[in-house]
Amino acid sequence: MEKIEFNWQSSGKPVYGNIFRGETTPDKVLIFVHGIGEHIGRYDAWFEKFTQKGFAIVCADHHGHGKSAGKRGHFKNYCEPLDFVSMLFEKADEHFPSLPKILYGHSMGGNISLNYLLRKQPRVKGAIISSPWIKLQRPPAPWLITLAEWLHPVFPAFSLHTGIKREQLTANVSELKAIKKDELIHGRITLSTFLALNGASEYVKRNIGKLHVPMLLLHGTDDQIVNYEGAKELHHKNERLIQLELFEGFKHELHKEEHRDKLFDIINNWLEQFV
Repeated sequence: MEKIEFNWQSSGKPVYGNIFRGETTPDKVLIFVHGIGEHIGRYDAWFEKFTQKGFAIVCADHHGHGKSAGKRGHFKNYCEPLDFVSMLFEKADEHFPSLPKILYGHSMGGNISLNYLLRKQPRVKGAIISSPWIKLQRPPAPWLITLAEWLHPVFPAFSLHTGIKREQLTANVSELKAIKKDELIHGRITLSTFLALNGASEYVKRNIGKLHVPMLLLHGTDDQIVNYEGAKELHHKNERLIQLELFEGFKHELHKEEHRDKLFDIINNWLEQFV
């Protein structure tokens, strides 16, 4: 697999981007959006499975994540991550004109990808959404959200710990060791980012009926970060276009679990219907 590194721009800020491609000429493109506190460098092995199926991958570190610029875990507003995804689409069109596209978002990236699909109506064959931030397992108390809304105009970049623990991500011991050693992973989120994502999750729940493309929705039943009942709610509201797959005993990072080949087989079978 070939990995090409780029320095791109989004919302006037530098971002670190990658394009992956296999040994053969790609005939389709996967646009990938990662989760809170992580970075695209964690996905090399997972992306290789897709390049072996003819995909090129276009991805980048969000602002405030990985090797991209910005305060850790901070979005000025929700326009920033949406513009970031637009930038990925522009790069995909630039490097792979006229190839069919699939949008793939994980966790926070699932929240952002769902909003992008509903608000921007991009030309894609379909979408893969895993463990999306729709319904948190332990959401802040309403009074804390009210306090955050009150403080936000004055301290939008006030930073808090996400509260996410390594053991909540995966049960795979080797992956947990890699997480511990990864200096690019952070556990920060600002008031601005939380309020934007929290509001965006409500937007998805209200508007999922407007989804215009097929979607594969993936969630683990042992996810201790995001409640899979949120995924079930989305599926219930749009069963015509959403295929929901629940993975018994899987935690938040499905693609890091020991039996992730089962996950990829389901993704690959679904993809064969559309690209």
